[in-house]
Parts: sequence; C-alpha cells; structure tokens
Amino acid sequence: MGISILSGAITTFGAGIFMLCSTTIPYQRLGILLTISITISFLVAMLFFGAVSHVIGPEEGFGDLTCSKKEKETPIQLELARQSS
Repeated sequence: MGISILSGAITTFGAGIFMLCSTTIPYQRLGILLTISITISFLVAMLFFGAVSHVIGPEEGFGDLTCSKKEKETPIQLELARQSS
C-alpha cells in the first residue's frame, strides 16, 4: 500500500511544482497549497500514522491481510488446548 501512496504523492506534488511556475497568481497560490498539503499529508501517513498504529493498533494478528486457508491459533486457543490435554 505504501507504493500507491508514494506514487500518488509524487504525481500530485509534481503537478503542484508546475503550478508554481505559472504567471497567474491564483495558480501559483494553488500550487503552494497543493505542494504543502501533499508534503504534510505524506509525512503524516508514512511516519506519524505508522508509529501510532504500532503503539495502539490491533494485537494478536487481528486485521492481518494474509489469505492463508489454515487459520492461526491465538495464544488463548493454544493455552486452552494445552489445559484440556
């Protein structure tokens, strides 16, 4: 998913850079707004959001995007299986 975010940020940032070279003031200001907005959004998405998700995110494999047919056993299931035997 990171490559999609990076690609979108690069193309939008590039469009903003071309707008900065415009001779009309509204396009220049839109270019400034676009480049600053994309820069801040990209940094938050890649740095801050990842760190926050690591600290308060899901635990024990919840939300994994793997497509394995064999289900993973959670530590609670393993403990119950060990107690019953």
